Amino acid sequence: MRLKKVTAVIRSEMLAQIKTKLKELNVPHITTVGVSGYENPHRLFEMPDLITHIRVEIVSEEEGIKKITDCIVTNAYAGTYDDGFISISPVDDVIKINNDSIKNK
Repeated sequence: MRLKKVTAVIRSEMLAQIKTKLKELNVPHITTVGVSGYENPHRLFEMPDLITHIRVEIVSEEEGIKKITDCIVTNAYAGTYDDGFISISPVDDVIKINNDSIKNK
């Protein structure tokens, strides 16, 4: 089983809809955290205000990644420059933290 991690940075107001749609795809786990940043492609020497976004992280089997990314793109799109982005990374290992992992040391 090959695992991948999807990291999406999306507009804050899109989170509720994306969570609902991911649940419909039976995505069992997501992690979210508030982030802020800026993209300023046209004004190299001007510092814009930081924009608040949400970072969503999902670890899934490789076969499910296309459905997950399509879902995020479809539901995060608002047609503005700050809609966000998605990156996909390989996952070498996942260690579940629970009672059993402590007992087996």
